[in-house]
Amino acid sequence: MSSPHQYTTLILDLGDVLFRWSPKTKTTITSRQLKDILSCTTWFEYERGRISQTDCYDRVGKEFSIDPSVVADAFQQARDSLQPNEDFLSLVRELKIQAHGQLRVFALSNISLPDYEYIIKLPTDWSVFDKVFPSALIGERKPHLGAFRRVISELGIDPHTTVFVDDRVDNVLSARSLGMHGIVFDKEEEVFRALRNVFGEPVSRGRDYLRRGAGRLESMTDAGVVFEENFTQLLILEATRDRSLIKISECPRTWNFFRGKPLFSEEFPDDLDTTSVALTVLQQDGELVSSIMDDMAKCVDSDGIIQTYFDRSRPRMDPFVCVNVLSLFYSHGRGSELPNTLDWVHEVLFHRAYIGGSRYYPLRTASSTS
Repeated sequence: MSSPHQYTTLILDLGDVLFRWSPKTKTTITSRQLKDILSCTTWFEYERGRISQTDCYDRVGKEFSIDPSVVADAFQQARDSLQPNEDFLSLVRELKIQAHGQLRVFALSNISLPDYEYIIKLPTDWSVFDKVFPSALIGERKPHLGAFRRVISELGIDPHTTVFVDDRVDNVLSARSLGMHGIVFDKEEEVFRALRNVFGEPVSRGRDYLRRGAGRLESMTDAGVVFEENFTQLLILEATRDRSLIKISECPRTWNFFRGKPLFSEEFPDDLDTTSVALTVLQQDGELVSSIMDDMAKCVDSDGIIQTYFDRSRPRMDPFVCVNVLSLFYSHGRGSELPNTLDWVHEVLFHRAYIGGSRYYPLRTASSTS
């Protein structure tokens, strides 16, 4: 199974993406000043190839009241600090291998000609690139659309099949405005995952993950506490139909959310949510299922709305729980027994009351469910 969009081109930034560097130097120029210099119009002209290195350093010296020789020394030290991001380069190689020749990789970087001539000589694997576009040679720099259009025109690529990665949001925005799939390089792990999802086969990777963790696919709280429960195990079973991946309790009748010790209290009652999912997913005796549903149909409040627990001392109602119960009842031709519950779910949907999530389905879970 391939990605919904068949991306065939990857364009990457160099600085702060494929190469790390430090703005800290042993000169009088601070890290802040160095970054300010990199953001001034004189430097932009330098990166466009319109002025020489000497002219650039002289102008910068005047603008920032710094001796040009100190500017030159600071930027030489910055060059010397450049280190290739080998993990990223390894990922690019991996993606190209998996694409079987169907992926082309390019670099588009805001970089002066002297800096480009320096960086291209660094001992790293430049073979991953089909071509590098330094701003100094194309006469334009990001985020200006001209830089992107020059690359698109020269390569004859389709922006809609192109992925662009850059550490600056404004550069990514420009790429997106031309139809590219833009990824902001911030958290490396998330960027790597995004690229694997875009160019790889996320379904196959997901199945591999499940197989590697078979029998150990437990839930975890935001605080990192792992706990054993039935609900997610049943959802995994429903999605995969692979019983070897999960662990569930053998419940003779109604089901409990927790498989092991309850997380919040010593005792936790069986609930209609987990029971509905279990009876929907598992192949169980028809008479038993019908009998349990008889009990479930009685678990309604004075408004006729299904409750969350079989324990009447815990009156709780949740629209997402109601949906799972309704799904079970309708799958057995008994949906008409819960008209008030159906009406309430309709009102929740109509008025978008689900937007903020619910007691048992927090916002992130609820938004993905709805």
